[in-house]
Amino acid sequence: MSTSMGHDLTRNDPADQPRCPMEAAVDRANTLKAPRWLGRLGYRRTDGSGYFEFAGNINSVSQLDDLIAFLQEVRG
Repeated sequence: MSTSMGHDLTRNDPADQPRCPMEAAVDRANTLKAPRWLGRLGYRRTDGSGYFEFAGNINSVSQLDDLIAFLQEVRG
């Protein structure tokens, strides 16, 4: 079975799988404006699931507030 463009739909390509909620969260984490001190990395695994990591040092309560606000935006 293939599409009109000749793409083989039987090869079990993760790109053909529906997006999971975790993958959508990865997209939001990568595209939303994050605090400048927060490092972030998000990608899609070969099984189609989303994965992300955050890195940074929190030295003040205001940074904690910024992180909480950012994660609330990522969650949607």
